[in-house]
Amino acid sequence: CESQAIDLFLTGGSSLSPFDGDRNELNSKSLTSSVPNEESIGTWSFQPGYHGDINSEEWTFTITYEVENAAGVQLNATVIINIGPNQFTGQTPAGDPYIPGGSGSLTTSVQVDAGTLVSSDTVSVELVMSSLVFVVPGSDAKIDFLWGDEDHESKLEANLPLMDIDISEPIVDGRTLHIPAILRSGFSQKLVEEGTITCSVNGELLSGEPVKTPSGQDVKATWSWTADESFSGDSVQIEINYVMQSGGSSWLASGQFEIHLEEGDGSETYYGSEEPIRTNNSNGLSVII
Repeated sequence: CESQAIDLFLTGGSSLSPFDGDRNELNSKSLTSSVPNEESIGTWSFQPGYHGDINSEEWTFTITYEVENAAGVQLNATVIINIGPNQFTGQTPAGDPYIPGGSGSLTTSVQVDAGTLVSSDTVSVELVMSSLVFVVPGSDAKIDFLWGDEDHESKLEANLPLMDIDISEPIVDGRTLHIPAILRSGFSQKLVEEGTITCSVNGELLSGEPVKTPSGQDVKATWSWTADESFSGDSVQIEINYVMQSGGSSWLASGQFEIHLEEGDGSETYYGSEEPIRTNNSNGLSVII
């Protein structure tokens, strides 16, 4: 599994998630007095449940803040990233960085070394204030650190192996091909509930949603493509593209497959032995008697 750039959003009280749909609740941590010693603002984590190599990359941690009733804040902060047993740290620039009153984002970079992710590893990030001093504070001076919803871009820009796509041999049904692809990850059904997956045959983007069925702990997506009368080839080029989050990187799988079409159009919808997955976007069945 190849490592890919991915935004891990700070969600809930202490979670990381690559899915936009999990950004649905605002959380905060407030400091109302100076911090003479270390104080943890929060730790956020998740278990990818997958495996692969991690590239040597600079990861970036960003958290939104609001300073009230003070001209600003001088602070020193440390970001600690744990990937399984391995730990990496980054600090704000030396010299007590100053952030002005109002809203903004605190950003810290962390160099992560090349390594290996195993399915049992937990990935976490912690923000620790080494020192924090209010500048020209009023009586109710405070700083709020904010995360968890779409209005606050608090996240860890990471690079991780999170999934793979395996294209299976197409199933011939007359002049129709049913094209199965297995999406392997630790996210199971949530992968197809939250992300966007498309299929192209010979450069033609297929319309409509694939039939989605369970495949053990993974998910199988199957498209149906019918060759028109002008098609007389004996092979097709298939490309599957999956996007986990809006504006994010995509996972791509492609392959050239030999085919031998039969007489008749075949079924335009794939009917397998597995019960289709009912995602959050599925339409319910209504029966009126």
